[in-house]
Amino acid sequence: MYEIYADDILIYSPDLISDKLYITNPTYEKEVNKSGSCRFSIFPENPYYNHLKALKTRIVVKDNGQEVWRGRILNMTTNFDKTKSVSCEGVQSFFVDSIIRPFKHTKTMADQFRYIIDKHNEEVEDFKKFTVGTIDVDDPYGSKEWEKTGYSTAKENIESILSDYGGYFVIGWNGTQNTISYRKNPAKTTNQAIDFGENLLNLTDTVNPSNVFTVLIPTGHDANDNPIDIKPINDGKDYIESEEGINLYGRVTYQHEFSETISSASDLLQKGTDFLTKNIKASRTISVKAIDLHMLDATVDRIDVFDLLKVRSEPHGVDEYQMCTKIKIDLQSPDNNEYIIGTVPEGIEAVIAGTSSVSISGGSSLPNGDNVQY
Repeated sequence: MYEIYADDILIYSPDLISDKLYITNPTYEKEVNKSGSCRFSIFPENPYYNHLKALKTRIVVKDNGQEVWRGRILNMTTNFDKTKSVSCEGVQSFFVDSIIRPFKHTKTMADQFRYIIDKHNEEVEDFKKFTVGTIDVDDPYGSKEWEKTGYSTAKENIESILSDYGGYFVIGWNGTQNTISYRKNPAKTTNQAIDFGENLLNLTDTVNPSNVFTVLIPTGHDANDNPIDIKPINDGKDYIESEEGINLYGRVTYQHEFSETISSASDLLQKGTDFLTKNIKASRTISVKAIDLHMLDATVDRIDVFDLLKVRSEPHGVDEYQMCTKIKIDLQSPDNNEYIIGTVPEGIEAVIAGTSSVSISGGSSLPNGDNVQY
C-alpha cells in the first residue's frame, strides 16, 4: 500500500479515504543519474490542501512503510475546480540551490567530489544537505589541478565529474540525512525476473547504432609525453578491429586518444582492446511494462533502479541480464508501471556469473547489493 507524506504529515492513504486523505493520479519516476519526479492532484477537501508550498514542502512516498521516493514540490497549478496539480522533483535537484565560488586547487577526483558536496552543504538548509558515502569510480589521473574561474552550481560541478569519469550517482536516505555515493558499478541482484507469459505485459527493444565503432585506432603518450601507438606489436597496423562488430554493423573506424599515461605499446593495445570491446555493441534499451510481483508476494524483491534483472521473452528473442535504469510507477494503477532496462555496466560480469537462481517466485539465495532507496 502506497502512502504520501508532506513534511512528515500523511496526506494520502488508501486506508483513510473517510478522512478525505485522497489524491488522484499519483505517480513517481526514478532514473539513474537523474533527479526523478513525482506527480499527483489534490482536492480542496483534503485537510492538508493548503499545507503544500512550492520548493519548501518535502514529499516522501512510502510502500508498506518503506520509503521509495523523496523530493520536494517544484510547482503547483490550481485548476478551475480548485484541484491542485502538483509536480515534484527528487532530492538530486537540491544541488541547483547552492553556488560554488571560483576555485583553484590540486585534488584527487574523490577529494574534489567531497569538496563540492561540502561547499553545497554550507549553502543550504539541513534537509538539502548530503552525506558522502562510497566513492569507488576509477581515477586514472590521481591528484590534478581543478580550476573554475566563475561561479557555478554544485549540480554543474558534480555532473562535470560524472562526464569526465563515468559511473553513477547513488542517492539514498540514512534516516537523518540524504546520502550520495559515486559508484563504478551499483548494480544489485534481485530475486525477480521479467518473463513472457508471467509478468511481462509489453516490450519494446530499441537499438541505436549511431555511436558504434568496430575499428579502433588507439593512441596515447608516455610519462615523458612521447607519442605511442600499437604498430610495433601489431604487425605494423595502427588499428584493431572487432570481427563481431563488423559482422553486425560493417567497418566503422574511430580514433581514441587515451588521456592517462601509457607505459608501453602493449599497455596501449590492452587498453584499446578493452575500449573497443565495451563499445562494439550499439546503445540498447528495452522498455517493458510488467507487473511487479512484489505487490503479490512480499518475499519477492521490488523492482527498482540499479536492479540487475533477467528479461526473458522467447517471441522477442530476448533472454539476458540488464540493469533497470528507469522506473515509472503508478500508485493507483500498477498495470501502467513501466521499467526501462539499459546496458549492463562495466564489471557486472562477475555478478551475473554468481547469479544462478533468479526467478519470479522468490526464495533465491542471491547476495544483497546496495539498499538504494531512490
